[in-house]
Amino acid sequence: MYAAAVLLPLLAFLLTAPLAGRLQPRMVNTITIGCMLLSVLFSAQIFVEVALAGAPQLVRLFTWIPAGDLSVAWQLRFDTLSAVMLVVVTGVSTLVHIYSTGYM
Repeated sequence: MYAAAVLLPLLAFLLTAPLAGRLQPRMVNTITIGCMLLSVLFSAQIFVEVALAGAPQLVRLFTWIPAGDLSVAWQLRFDTLSAVMLVVVTGVSTLVHIYSTGYM
């Protein structure tokens, strides 16, 4: 859920960009708006768990550079500030996306 909240908009782009010429615009809008709405819902759940409950989370995605004793990992850290910003950014960008698909 934590990684999905951040990566779902990217997934929507990767699904629709190569197929944009072959898919109907309504289908592209449905896929992208659906992924954005899921991202907002996940962000709200993260906000409740992290900001309101006071339980910061660390999500390890994968190890980027393993070299001897050094191990650099790609991680997502969710604290109160990042949870609030995640809700604000995904919420506003979802509203902008819905609005822009209505007039384009």
